[in-house]
Amino acid sequence: MIMLGIVLAFIGWWILVCKVLDGIFTGIDQGLIRPRQNYLSQWQHLRVGMTEAEVRQLIGSPRQIEALVAMTGEMASRWHYGSLLTKGTITFHGDRVISFSAPRM
Repeated sequence: MIMLGIVLAFIGWWILVCKVLDGIFTGIDQGLIRPRQNYLSQWQHLRVGMTEAEVRQLIGSPRQIEALVAMTGEMASRWHYGSLLTKGTITFHGDRVISFSAPRM
């Protein structure tokens, strides 16, 4: 029973630490640390149909790029942004945005 209490206390502490760290900065982009509010406001300007170059200019480089293959055999990609608790994704078909999910505060 005591062990369960210790584990739950550690989990609560870890969640708090993650939220604090996540609230300070959203990530590192091209060597610059962007404040959270500025980073999230840039996502409001993201639109379907934008090119990869426009997205990089607006939001910056993704932390991960996932290659996708549609059932038709066409190539697509999904760019992953964000940090531990705030994640955003942008899906491209060819060089154009077809969908996105902005990070949440």
